[in-house]
Amino acid sequence: MPEEVRAALGDAGLFAMVAPADYGGLDIDLPELWLVVETIAEVDATVSWHLANSGIAGLASLRLDSASRQELYADPRFPYGNGGVPAGRAIAVEGGYRLSGRWPFITGADHTRWNALAGLVTSPGDAAVGGGYGSSSARIFIVPSSVLKIERTWDEASGMRGTGSHAVHVENTFVPTRFAPSWADPPTLSRPWTALPRALGFGGMMASIMLGILHGGRHADQPRHQLVVGEAEAAWQAMQASWHQTADRLWDAATARDVGAKLRAEAYGQMFHIVDTVRRNVSELYSVSTNAAYRTQNRVDRALRDAHAASAGIESFRGMQFDAARVLAGGEAHSPAF
Repeated sequence: MPEEVRAALGDAGLFAMVAPADYGGLDIDLPELWLVVETIAEVDATVSWHLANSGIAGLASLRLDSASRQELYADPRFPYGNGGVPAGRAIAVEGGYRLSGRWPFITGADHTRWNALAGLVTSPGDAAVGGGYGSSSARIFIVPSSVLKIERTWDEASGMRGTGSHAVHVENTFVPTRFAPSWADPPTLSRPWTALPRALGFGGMMASIMLGILHGGRHADQPRHQLVVGEAEAAWQAMQASWHQTADRLWDAATARDVGAKLRAEAYGQMFHIVDTVRRNVSELYSVSTNAAYRTQNRVDRALRDAHAASAGIESFRGMQFDAARVLAGGEAHSPAF
């Protein structure tokens, strides 16, 4: 990320959109968050990717004590790293945990000051304590960038090139208990965000980025593409209108602290419908680009690569789509994180 871009985003407070206002954040609501990342993704999806990943720290901060939250947001002008894959293993010690692991993608690894790394608390025999994803063994370990060893794996990336998503390692790093919350912990601040499952807060931003990619990569000025472009535009308008209505419904329900299973299921269903439809539409746009597809500055080429790279970030939540189908069919979700 060019320094002037990082500075402009930081000065606008966009790395701390979800963070509480009392701690330097913008504390925006869900509909506004999804609209911001979608609008920016129309211009550059990689910038929105930085913002979406920074949002995880904001959500996690709602489960920190006041002093830790103040430390985390002492300088919110820099992106916050997100290692969402639970690749870390931690052993409980006096006052906290000893964390080790390798996370394959940390967006903006060269620019972050703090990073939220997912991991599991293990026994000395390396067995997870308390179960799997969504259980008490899964925690977010918030660590300063000074403890990270960066492995430069992103230099030859084709999609989402500007994210700088290098792999990082930590080895036997002490993380105090106050910086190792669980999504299952009760929040320390009362915010509507805490009534929403993390997979909708984060995954919803991924879907909004996909909408921005679809709209930003169109070639409406080329008449021979009108049919494909027209279909893509119609799909975008329908999905965007429905998605923003869903954001309003979710936020109203979260404000009332009553986000029912059916509403969650509908939102998850829409989220994956957007991701899969955008991938298909962008691929069709690329297929009719003919010689333009070979140009390095072709926007459809970049949209194709970015759409497939961005959608990979939501695949870890794919199980929610099956849970959504179960709920809508009258059953119950299997995942405790639903």
